[in-house]
Amino acid sequence: SKYKEERTNILPEGVEKKEEVSSSVCSTELRRIVIPSHWKSIPQCLLKDSKTIEVPENNPYFMTIDGVIYSKDKRKLIRYSRKMKEESFTIPEEVEEIGSYAFVYCSYLTDVTIPKKVNKIQDNTFYYCSDLCNVLFLSEDTIIIQPDGFVGCSKVHYFAANSPDLRVL
Repeated sequence: SKYKEERTNILPEGVEKKEEVSSSVCSTELRRIVIPSHWKSIPQCLLKDSKTIEVPENNPYFMTIDGVIYSKDKRKLIRYSRKMKEESFTIPEEVEEIGSYAFVYCSYLTDVTIPKKVNKIQDNTFYYCSDLCNVLFLSEDTIIIQPDGFVGCSKVHYFAANSPDLRVL
Protein backbone atom coordinates (compact mmCIF):
# COMPACT_ATOMS: atom_id res chain seq x y z
CA SER A 1 0.00 0.00 0.00
CA LYS A 2 1.18 3.51 -0.80
CA TYR A 3 0.21 4.82 2.65
CA LYS A 4 1.15 3.21 5.93
CA GLU A 5 -1.71 2.75 8.33
CA GLU A 6 -1.18 4.68 11.53
CA ARG A 7 -0.14 2.17 14.14
CA THR A 8 -1.14 2.67 17.76
CA ASN A 9 -0.01 1.01 20.95
CA ILE A 10 -2.13 1.46 24.02
CA LEU A 11 0.23 0.50 26.79
CA PRO A 12 -1.59 -1.85 29.16
CA GLU A 13 -2.79 -0.63 32.55
CA GLY A 14 -1.00 -3.62 34.10
CA VAL A 15 2.40 -2.18 33.26
CA GLU A 16 3.39 -0.79 36.64
CA LYS A 17 6.62 0.98 35.84
CA LYS A 18 7.96 2.81 32.85
CA GLU A 19 11.04 0.57 33.07
CA GLU A 20 8.79 -2.32 32.06
CA VAL A 21 8.23 -0.72 28.68
CA SER A 22 10.30 -2.86 26.40
CA SER A 23 12.78 -1.19 24.12
CA SER A 24 10.73 -2.55 21.25
CA VAL A 25 7.91 -0.10 22.06
CA CYS A 26 10.34 2.80 21.85
CA SER A 27 12.05 1.58 18.70
CA THR A 28 9.12 0.34 16.61
CA GLU A 29 7.37 2.11 13.77
CA LEU A 30 4.41 2.92 16.00
CA ARG A 31 3.16 6.40 15.31
CA ARG A 32 0.92 6.87 18.34
CA ILE A 33 1.30 5.77 21.96
CA VAL A 34 -1.40 5.99 24.64
CA ILE A 35 0.20 5.85 28.09
CA PRO A 36 -1.39 4.12 31.09
CA SER A 37 -3.41 6.38 33.35
CA HIS A 38 -1.38 5.50 36.46
CA TRP A 39 2.06 6.44 35.13
CA LYS A 40 3.72 9.26 37.06
CA SER A 41 6.28 9.95 34.33
CA ILE A 42 6.71 9.32 30.62
CA PRO A 43 9.79 7.35 29.49
CA GLN A 44 12.41 9.52 27.86
CA CYS A 45 12.65 7.16 24.90
CA LEU A 46 9.03 8.02 24.09
CA LEU A 47 9.56 11.77 24.54
CA LYS A 48 12.60 12.06 22.30
CA ASP A 49 11.09 10.07 19.48
CA SER A 50 8.74 11.62 16.99
CA LYS A 51 5.78 9.53 18.11
CA THR A 52 2.46 11.08 19.09
CA ILE A 53 1.82 10.56 22.79
CA GLU A 54 -1.70 10.60 24.16
CA VAL A 55 -2.73 10.90 27.78
CA PRO A 56 -6.07 9.48 28.93
CA GLU A 57 -8.39 12.03 30.56
CA ASN A 58 -8.43 9.97 33.77
CA ASN A 59 -4.65 10.26 34.22
CA PRO A 60 -4.10 11.92 37.63
CA TYR A 61 -0.56 13.08 36.75
CA PHE A 62 -0.81 14.61 33.27
CA MET A 63 -3.22 16.56 31.14
CA THR A 64 -3.33 17.56 27.51
CA ILE A 65 -4.40 21.03 26.40
CA ASP A 66 -4.50 21.75 22.66
CA GLY A 67 -1.97 19.01 21.89
CA VAL A 68 0.48 19.97 24.65
CA ILE A 69 1.12 17.62 27.59
CA TYR A 70 1.53 19.24 31.01
CA SER A 71 1.79 17.98 34.56
CA LYS A 72 -1.68 17.92 36.13
CA ASP A 73 -0.90 21.10 38.10
CA LYS A 74 0.34 22.71 34.85
CA ARG A 75 3.69 23.64 36.41
CA LYS A 76 5.70 21.54 33.96
CA LEU A 77 5.42 21.40 30.19
CA ILE A 78 6.16 17.78 29.23
CA ARG A 79 5.63 17.64 25.45
CA TYR A 80 4.58 19.99 22.68
CA SER A 81 3.09 18.01 19.81
CA ARG A 82 5.25 17.95 16.70
CA LYS A 83 2.08 17.78 14.63
CA MET A 84 1.07 21.32 15.56
CA LYS A 85 1.25 23.68 12.61
CA GLU A 86 1.46 26.97 14.54
CA GLU A 87 4.54 29.05 13.95
CA SER A 88 4.52 30.64 17.40
CA PHE A 89 3.73 29.35 20.86
CA THR A 90 3.47 31.19 24.16
CA ILE A 91 4.00 28.86 27.08
CA PRO A 92 1.30 29.45 29.72
CA GLU A 93 2.34 31.63 32.67
CA GLU A 94 1.63 28.83 35.19
CA VAL A 95 4.52 26.77 33.76
CA GLU A 96 7.66 26.78 35.94
CA GLU A 97 9.65 24.06 34.19
CA ILE A 98 10.07 22.69 30.69
CA GLY A 99 11.14 19.06 30.46
CA SER A 100 13.89 17.52 28.38
CA TYR A 101 12.65 16.62 24.91
CA ALA A 102 9.57 18.81 25.37
CA PHE A 103 9.93 20.20 21.85
CA VAL A 104 10.99 17.43 19.43
CA TYR A 105 11.06 17.87 15.64
CA CYS A 106 8.65 20.82 15.77
CA SER A 107 9.39 21.89 12.23
CA TYR A 108 6.69 24.57 12.00
CA LEU A 109 7.65 26.35 15.19
CA THR A 110 9.58 29.59 14.63
CA ASP A 111 8.89 31.63 17.80
CA VAL A 112 8.51 30.64 21.47
CA THR A 113 7.75 32.88 24.43
CA ILE A 114 8.84 31.47 27.78
CA PRO A 115 7.03 32.71 30.92
CA LYS A 116 8.47 34.56 33.92
CA LYS A 117 8.68 31.50 36.18
CA VAL A 118 10.95 29.56 33.81
CA ASN A 119 14.59 30.57 34.14
CA LYS A 120 16.40 27.41 33.01
CA ILE A 121 16.47 25.43 29.78
CA GLN A 122 17.60 21.84 30.32
CA ASP A 123 19.65 19.77 27.88
CA ASN A 124 17.57 18.64 24.90
CA THR A 125 14.54 20.78 25.77
CA PHE A 126 14.39 21.89 22.14
CA TYR A 127 15.46 19.00 19.91
CA TYR A 128 15.80 19.49 16.16
CA CYS A 129 13.23 22.26 15.82
CA SER A 130 14.79 23.22 12.51
CA ASP A 131 12.96 26.52 11.93
CA LEU A 132 13.00 27.81 15.51
CA CYS A 133 14.39 31.34 15.29
CA ASN A 134 13.29 33.44 18.25
CA VAL A 135 13.05 32.49 21.91
CA LEU A 136 11.81 35.26 24.18
CA PHE A 137 12.36 34.83 27.92
CA LEU A 138 10.08 36.86 30.21
CA SER A 139 11.90 35.89 33.42
CA GLU A 140 13.27 38.69 35.59
CA ASP A 141 15.88 36.36 37.10
CA THR A 142 19.14 35.05 35.66
CA ILE A 143 18.35 32.73 32.77
CA ILE A 144 20.51 29.64 32.31
CA ILE A 145 20.59 27.66 29.08
CA GLN A 146 22.32 24.28 29.30
CA PRO A 147 24.87 23.57 26.53
CA ASP A 148 22.54 21.18 24.70
CA GLY A 149 19.31 23.04 25.43
CA PHE A 150 18.73 23.68 21.72
CA VAL A 151 20.12 20.62 19.88
CA GLY A 152 19.77 20.91 16.11
CA CYS A 153 18.18 24.37 16.29
CA SER A 154 20.75 26.18 14.18
CA LYS A 155 18.68 29.34 13.54
CA VAL A 156 17.82 30.12 17.16
CA HIS A 157 18.37 33.51 18.83
CA TYR A 158 17.65 34.15 22.51
CA PHE A 159 16.10 37.32 23.85
CA ALA A 160 15.74 38.26 27.50
CA ALA A 161 13.01 40.84 27.85
CA ASN A 162 13.35 41.48 31.58
CA SER A 163 16.47 39.65 32.79
CA PRO A 164 19.75 41.39 33.39
CA ASP A 165 21.61 38.12 32.78
CA LEU A 166 21.27 35.41 30.12
CA ARG A 167 23.85 32.62 30.41
CA VAL A 168 24.48 29.96 27.81
CA LEU A 169 26.63 27.31 29.51
